[in-house]
Amino acid sequence: MSEWFLSEMILCKNCLAKIWFSPEGYILCSCHKSQTDRPNHEKLYLSAHDIEEAVINDIFEKLKDKERLDRLTEATNLALAQSGVKFTTEKVYEQLFTKYDRVFRHSQSIKDKKILTKAVIKSITLTDGNFIEIEYHDL
Repeated sequence: MSEWFLSEMILCKNCLAKIWFSPEGYILCSCHKSQTDRPNHEKLYLSAHDIEEAVINDIFEKLKDKERLDRLTEATNLALAQSGVKFTTEKVYEQLFTKYDRVFRHSQSIKDKKILTKAVIKSITLTDGNFIEIEYHDL
């Protein structure tokens, strides 16, 4: 079993198979293009650690998006309207940042990281050129 939370959560753009990571952090895919037949003999120099760090950093950057944060604040306040509690955008950001930081940066639980990632992200694709495309769930 892999020790990487994104294992089998990323699709290869070439063969549309789920990419999984070896325990050592190597990227493994069912198509050979991901390792050998890259354009201009380009090699895949990414590791599981690189990809997971990039995804985590993107999630934290997305959290700072003002429009998204405004929608989250509005939804939170609508859900809490009956209780009379009202959160500011700063408070929502602070609460989410604290939770995300605790799960992604300080927790050793692969399961918790997978659950939070699936709640935030709709899909992750690894493309030619070692680019990661992330599609987030709409709010």
